[in-house]
Amino acid sequence: MADAQQLQDKLDAVQPVLDTLKSMFGSPQDADFTITCGDRKWPMNKAIVCAQSPVIKAAMRGDFKEAKDGIYPCKDKEPSVVEAKLHYMYHFDYSEEGSVNGEESTPPSIVFDVQVHMAADYYQVPSLAKLAASKFGKRAQEEWALEGFAQAAALIYEEAGDKDHQLRDTVNSVAAKHAKELIKEDSGAHLRKMADEMPALGSALWQGSLEQYTGEQCKCSSCPWVLDLASVKGISAPCCPRYSRGYSVTVWLANKVS
Repeated sequence: MADAQQLQDKLDAVQPVLDTLKSMFGSPQDADFTITCGDRKWPMNKAIVCAQSPVIKAAMRGDFKEAKDGIYPCKDKEPSVVEAKLHYMYHFDYSEEGSVNGEESTPPSIVFDVQVHMAADYYQVPSLAKLAASKFGKRAQEEWALEGFAQAAALIYEEAGDKDHQLRDTVNSVAAKHAKELIKEDSGAHLRKMADEMPALGSALWQGSLEQYTGEQCKCSSCPWVLDLASVKGISAPCCPRYSRGYSVTVWLANKVS
């Protein structure tokens, strides 16, 4: 009980500092440099931003143009992602709605979480990356049947890079958990479409579904040959030996032998 009270006392003591930090976000009076993205500008504080992002810190030092001009231009495609990143540095959280000002249309929140995670990874803000991954994981568990999950999965496999195993692992585990629904039912139509267009995503969906279908068999859509699913682990598009043609997971499982 005493330890809990001591912790609460410490939190109460630091709260005024946190409140002051939040009030400084976007305040021209307190700023000593500017971050831009497209037409958007944010007055920022080097002591706060550079302490959290080694990438921005390096650019704002020495003889770099950014340091001389006092302006750091973000190369992110979406100003709303930049806003979320900067908002986090002062509030230790970000809005899932994207743009605070509502000036721009934003993607589904689950896709926005992926975009924020990618930005945090690029600017080396690990605590933000961890938060975005956590938010994405929670949404994925609830929104796996929605189009947003399929869009997020495609973005992860297309742009996040091979090193970003955390988000990929989340996609794979959620897809495996709901494999039977995603493979054949209407709820998985969006993800199946993305998987057919992206071999890497399709392969992951296939491998994840195997555990759900171990011991079952599927018939080739072009001939009577039957595939034993237990024999194709590690193969992204199993081939029919008669036609030497590989088929995606959705094609094989559409012809599952009852």
